[in-house]
Amino acid sequence: MRIEFFQCNCYSDEHVLKFSLDTEPEDPTLYTSIFLNKNRNFFKRLGIAFKYVFGYKCKYGHFDCFEMRRDDIDRFLDLIEEYKKGVIEFKKKE
Repeated sequence: MRIEFFQCNCYSDEHVLKFSLDTEPEDPTLYTSIFLNKNRNFFKRLGIAFKYVFGYKCKYGHFDCFEMRRDDIDRFLDLIEEYKKGVIEFKKKE
């Protein structure tokens, strides 16, 4: 399992992308997880909780943005190339 973390260009601890590349199974898998926005204000969290309980759904969801640092481009491309290589090898075995 290869794990790579990418920090946003704003250097916020909350803006981090995590990629996990699992090449162990026959079918390689690339997982990603991201945490972008944390509502620290109690009343904002309470408002979101009420909306959730009553089934409110925003068409835009809860999201923020991530700006990849230019220094991370090569490392990101290397991760994607490794994933692509694993997928190609898997397809050859099918």
